Amino acid sequence: MAAALAAVILWIAGCQMLATDGPLMTGQDRTTSYGSWDVGSVLSFGSSKIRNPTDSPIRLVDVIADPPDGLVVKAIYVVDLTDVQETSGLATGFPPPNQAGDTFTPVDGATLRANTWYQVMFMVEVVKQGRWTMPSYDLVYETEGREYRATAPHGLRVCSPQPTDCA
Repeated sequence: MAAALAAVILWIAGCQMLATDGPLMTGQDRTTSYGSWDVGSVLSFGSSKIRNPTDSPIRLVDVIADPPDGLVVKAIYVVDLTDVQETSGLATGFPPPNQAGDTFTPVDGATLRANTWYQVMFMVEVVKQGRWTMPSYDLVYETEGREYRATAPHGLRVCSPQPTDCA
């Protein structure tokens, strides 16, 4: 019984201790995208670009975001940037007006082709007044039989209702 319990504990610990030295490129730390919107507004947040620099596909398993109380993440997508002329950082509505013709693939289970850039695009709703910040998010992915976790240091700050001190 004790051996079985120890095995389960080790398995759980292994699931939570994903390698962070994987190949996915999540970009450099950058300034948080910010803006002011009213409660009920739906936003597109897509300042994050990621790249699969390998010759093997990468499969996205999960996105772990911890939005504050005033924001609800409604959906998360990836956009293959191979044929995209322009990307959005933060815009009203979804999809953002300048990317209306792009293909938005749900992130869970999405396959990132080898040597390709992608944009991670969040659909977020403002649900409460205040100043709300989501500083980063994590991507869980697998490639060549291993699972990894990478932090994307791209954040979002939303002020509602439109205070002048949002920056």
